[in-house]
Amino acid sequence: MAIRNDSVLTDFNATAALRAVEDRVGDDIFVCGEFTPDDFHILYVSDRALEQYDSETDIWVVGDVIHEYMNVDFLERELFNDLYPQVTETNAFVTYTDYAAIVRVLQGEEGFYLSVDPQAPVSEIVNELTAILDQ
Repeated sequence: MAIRNDSVLTDFNATAALRAVEDRVGDDIFVCGEFTPDDFHILYVSDRALEQYDSETDIWVVGDVIHEYMNVDFLERELFNDLYPQVTETNAFVTYTDYAAIVRVLQGEEGFYLSVDPQAPVSEIVNELTAILDQ
């Protein structure tokens, strides 16, 4: 059975963000979470993703490792703003793999993490998440 947790970490409405993505892509979501430079919190893990781990604890361990690298997003945001003079704001990062598209949307020092099927409409998801996080 899928894991669902309430948002506890961010000021933006992470529950509404997850609901918006679910409305758009349904079962194409694998994992969803919220994060800051100091912590992360898993909001959703699909049955399909759960099948790849021996226990829920294993998912949190992997999440902890991933979180260490998500902190780079906050630094890269400034790098992109510096490298491209026409850029005034960098608010999302997307990584495509053969398994999933990994999406991170930032708002200040908070972020929303999402892994979805690589065929999902990622640009539309990022636009919708950005609007929710900006509220």
